[in-house]
Amino acid sequence: MAATRKTRAGKGKREQVELCDDVNMALEEKTPRGADPRFWDIAIRDGGKCLYCGLDGASDMGILRTLQLDHLIPRRAKGSDDPSNLVLCCSRCNGDKGVFDPSSDATDPLTREILVEKAKRFIETQRGVYFTDLHHAINSR
Repeated sequence: MAATRKTRAGKGKREQVELCDDVNMALEEKTPRGADPRFWDIAIRDGGKCLYCGLDGASDMGILRTLQLDHLIPRRAKGSDDPSNLVLCCSRCNGDKGVFDPSSDATDPLTREILVEKAKRFIETQRGVYFTDLHHAINSR
């Protein structure tokens, strides 16, 4: 069985998303994911993957259960709880992103895709900083 999600191609158009049997069973049973009833809708929309690093939970229920909802524009920066501002992500990306606001330096209107790309770049930069700091700490002994 496959779930469906809206496509970027057009209004109201949907595409099939292949999910593993465990994930399909959870969807059919409406298994709650934490306290947030929007989790499954957003998981389907985002293809069961972390939108920042691509960690794939669509084929493994164990991985899917570790994924979280992240506010693309943080609440601290007046980001809404609307599903359009929520993305599926892994805990590592969520932690590395922290309260980074991808809309903070915007002068032009930003699409959701552009905001996600800016968040991805920030996370990659953060991971590079961590690696550099760790490398320096190890070599300074």
